[in-house]
Amino acid sequence: MFYVDLPVLIQYNLNSPFSFYAGLQPSLLLDAKRKFKSPNLSDTQKATDEFKKFDLAAAAGVGYQINNAIGLKLLYHHGLTNIHGTSSYGGPGSYRVSTGNSSISMTVVVDVTGKYYQYDRQGNRLPTKGGTGGVLK
Repeated sequence: MFYVDLPVLIQYNLNSPFSFYAGLQPSLLLDAKRKFKSPNLSDTQKATDEFKKFDLAAAAGVGYQINNAIGLKLLYHHGLTNIHGTSSYGGPGSYRVSTGNSSISMTVVVDVTGKYYQYDRQGNRLPTKGGTGGVLK
């Protein structure tokens, strides 16, 4: 399944290189395929109609600023909606289907603007000229 995700996160910066993130992530389904494989047959079928087009997930995570220009962000996304288009099947041996979407992502953040924040040895962010960060040298 291929979703386009738009995370809307609130970032809380501690007076250290650590920060925390929390928020919601709406997603839109672009494509879904079902693959079959057997010794005699291999087939791929479009399955987009079997799943809901919209998904909503809660997201939370932590970030760590390694140095003045590079940081890491680790996020966990937990689906809040049932993404399976049909929630039950009738007939003999009927059952209910509930499928949520969950993921873990790691992001490397690289400052390419030439601006960064400096920290002292205790992890406190140092004041910078104009409040926008210093110039990377």
